[in-house]
Amino acid sequence: MHFVALAELLGDRLEPEDESILAACAQAMAEIAQGNVILARDGYVTEGPQGPVMNPWVRVRALAHKEFQTSATKLGLSPGDRHRLAGSLAPKEQSNPSGEFDPQDSA
Repeated sequence: MHFVALAELLGDRLEPEDESILAACAQAMAEIAQGNVILARDGYVTEGPQGPVMNPWVRVRALAHKEFQTSATKLGLSPGDRHRLAGSLAPKEQSNPSGEFDPQDSA
């Protein structure tokens, strides 16, 4: 699911060599989502053999965030890149789609 969403977002900007980076980014997104669900259900502290310990999913999710940030940067999805990407994905408006001279356009 995440792989397809990212691939659609990036569209024709992807090169064949980006596939492994895209897969890593999508896997990280899935692990973050799974970690969110598990931590919401089980909490950040769980019972270990010698008493309360940090839920292992806290670390899994933190590592997934780090992998996502690394992969997203390689794919050009930093906050600045997203802004530029969104601008380049916006449809270009044509004030005169027929291409004919319109005196109103030169005013």
